[in-house]
Amino acid sequence: MQKSLLASLLLLGLTSAQIDPRPIPTFTINLDLPPRARFTEPTKHFAEGIITVLEWYEKNLIQYLVPENLGVMLDYSFWYNHREYYLEMEGIAQTVGIDTKRIVIANFAYELVAYCTSVLAKQKDGLIMHLRLYDFLAADITKNITYIADYQKGGKTVFRAVMNGGTNFFPTGMKDGAFSITLNQRNALNHSQPEFFVNLGLISLGVKQTVIKLREALQQCEDYTCALNLLSNDKIITGGYYILAGAKGDEAVVISRNRDGPANVTQISEEHWYVVQTNDDHFAGVCRERCTAARANFEKLGRDNLSVQKAFEQILMVEPNLNAGSIYGIKMVPSSNHPSDM
Repeated sequence: MQKSLLASLLLLGLTSAQIDPRPIPTFTINLDLPPRARFTEPTKHFAEGIITVLEWYEKNLIQYLVPENLGVMLDYSFWYNHREYYLEMEGIAQTVGIDTKRIVIANFAYELVAYCTSVLAKQKDGLIMHLRLYDFLAADITKNITYIADYQKGGKTVFRAVMNGGTNFFPTGMKDGAFSITLNQRNALNHSQPEFFVNLGLISLGVKQTVIKLREALQQCEDYTCALNLLSNDKIITGGYYILAGAKGDEAVVISRNRDGPANVTQISEEHWYVVQTNDDHFAGVCRERCTAARANFEKLGRDNLSVQKAFEQILMVEPNLNAGSIYGIKMVPSSNHPSDM
């Protein structure tokens, strides 16, 4: 039984997605091990699938985004600036028998193509829920390397995350009794040529990716306030949306990030009892199809009828939020043990 963090793989159809009842496997990531050895077990388990996904991304995405000389720079920059994380990638690469540079490049490229729905809501009894639908390219093969990682230190769980084999970072995680975080791509900042070259300069200087800051918040912080400060203020390579839920009060925010700090922080309240984030600047009035549908379904459900399961089924598990690119749906309730019903 998973405690508080529940995830279900999604089986894709031609034009829509349906829930696949298969559970996501769980692997322990032992932070007491040397970095190269931490991801050996899931990497061995998913080795064939990791190569399949990596080759798809190299053929359809990476060759257009990352020229060969840029790949060398990324590899060296990660080795020089983020040695512990580089050694984790090196261990993954050695386990599947490929060059570490391919894993490094993939970890950067994966961050550019995630289109997700993250919602926060507060029930009348004060319970805060954090729901997430994760969409990705090549969903039909990527779902085959998806797993829950139980990060442990001293034999005890530090936090848990939903991960893809072949990577050591992730966009979804939770620390029981404290907080949960999801990361959505921020389209407004990522795709112009000047922005691209600024990103390269920051990478060479050792500025961290949004996914690295997410992992550090879960690994270093013990409470919501610490995570809020770290995710709001630490410099990052490019923008993103951090969706953060805590265990009490109005501890639920969407932090819309620029490189140097927040562009906006939207917090839940008694009056504004839900927030929807679908890769758009919601605070600027941008609300396209997935956002509009989720908001309409929240209003249709109503706060009086709100529950974790109803919100999951009636807001996330319906089109257009549920779509052919959806890989997993997840329910997170940081304040409580939420029994698995999947």
